[in-house]
Amino acid sequence: MFTASGFLSRSRWSLLATTTLLLVIAALMGCGAPTAALPPAAGSGASEWDEVLAAARREGTISVTGPPGADTREAFTEAFERKYPGITVDYASQPGSAVAPKLIAERGSGQYLLDVIINGTTTQLALARDEILDPIDRYLVGPEAAQSAKWFGGKFEFSDNAGKYNLVFGHVVKSPLAYDPKVVSPGEIKSYNDLLNPKWKGKIAMYDPRGAGAGFATTTFLYTYPALGKDYLRQLFSQDIAFSRDDRQLIDWIARGQYAIAIAPSERMYTEFSSRGIEVGMMGAEDLAEGSYLTAGVAAVGVINNPPHPNATKVYLDYLLSREAQLEFSQATGYVSRRTDVPTDHLPGYVIPKQG
Repeated sequence: MFTASGFLSRSRWSLLATTTLLLVIAALMGCGAPTAALPPAAGSGASEWDEVLAAARREGTISVTGPPGADTREAFTEAFERKYPGITVDYASQPGSAVAPKLIAERGSGQYLLDVIINGTTTQLALARDEILDPIDRYLVGPEAAQSAKWFGGKFEFSDNAGKYNLVFGHVVKSPLAYDPKVVSPGEIKSYNDLLNPKWKGKIAMYDPRGAGAGFATTTFLYTYPALGKDYLRQLFSQDIAFSRDDRQLIDWIARGQYAIAIAPSERMYTEFSSRGIEVGMMGAEDLAEGSYLTAGVAAVGVINNPPHPNATKVYLDYLLSREAQLEFSQATGYVSRRTDVPTDHLPGYVIPKQG
């Protein structure tokens, strides 16, 4: 947990704790170009990787589900297709909470259509529990897979305890709030407790916490923060909060002046709106007394078992781990790559974790 004082600690929630908290939330709310030859992969000859690449081109496509956003879609598709002509990325934009039900329905009818999921850890941990994810190391066979020393801590990071299903490639200090600068004055909101002011009743929006996503993660933070907790959440949810499961809608509500404050806003959408000159304010962890938390956000990847395009999956993951792809991802989403040779000078300081 990252606070205004710089304190950082990390914990992993069990599925039981996740389920319990969701029930608590529900109860409280009762009161959302040709490429050059590649170098050999570690432990294999150049011919083996060439065979994978040739097989991937025969497959011709890879099916990826990932977070919404035009810039995000471009980062996860276009540069890869330029580097590996002949392999098309079939990219479906959807929040993590929508992935599991769709997958379960497809499998119930004997369909195996998806190769790779890029999204949050909550959904992917559930998929791993239900044995829908493959161990990812069997697909990490390209040259970039041998570069784990270039990643934070000198290794790849995983969100699952087994350390083999859900690879985390980026992170961000979560932006607590977005706001309408025409309505909210600088420094007016200094604590989450300020959101309980009657003047904000009916003027707050939030990403729906009743499913996987930033709303759930933020509610977890508020629930476990010693000075806030369950009683605080009860008061907060009585402020007639509007809930959405659409990241774009949440920021759009603020940009249009429909709501004054948004809880758990998307850094990706903020980056996209800002690049188009749309004025929205964004707070960092140090702007609030309680701070915020460090999260993988949507920067985690897993492989669906029995993928229809296994070789294209290997090529895609190898590209995703490259410096080139990680910089594209960071610039598009406003996240910090865990790859240490990816610059952060294009990012606002409040999203970058502090050393130590």
